[in-house]
Amino acid sequence: MTQPEWKLVGRIGDCNPVDYGGGYVFVDTTGVYCPEVEWVDPVNPDKDESPVYVYRFTLENCFYTNGVLSDNEFHKDFPVWFADSVAALAEQFQEEEAWLIEKFCSDDPMERAFAWQEVAMYWGWDEMDGYPLSMTYAEAEARYSQEKYKTRQD
Repeated sequence: MTQPEWKLVGRIGDCNPVDYGGGYVFVDTTGVYCPEVEWVDPVNPDKDESPVYVYRFTLENCFYTNGVLSDNEFHKDFPVWFADSVAALAEQFQEEEAWLIEKFCSDDPMERAFAWQEVAMYWGWDEMDGYPLSMTYAEAEARYSQEKYKTRQD
């Protein structure tokens, strides 16, 4: 199988992820792999001592069929793991449930990234990636100053 070739298409969260938390949204230009997010979570502002965690997860495309939100294209009647909390997610972020479901089912990776970010903010980032990268603040600054993490916003 072909190896992915990741291209940055945008960011979610703060514009300074290393200091305040935020994510980078990537798509595979070969078209084989789902888009992914790399979320940077600084533990606290003590830059010398505190680790910075990096959570990487796929932006699974969901399907909404017969009132069921699923991430299984072959068994669309099997709900996605957080399906019971969609109403609470929408309420927490003051959005309509239908709006949030639409984002999960969107072909646009940025829209899906915003929806999956809401899941992570509600359930915790460890639910998205149970084995995040851990690095120092200096290592995180070096990593995210690389050209592949730059967007037109920078």
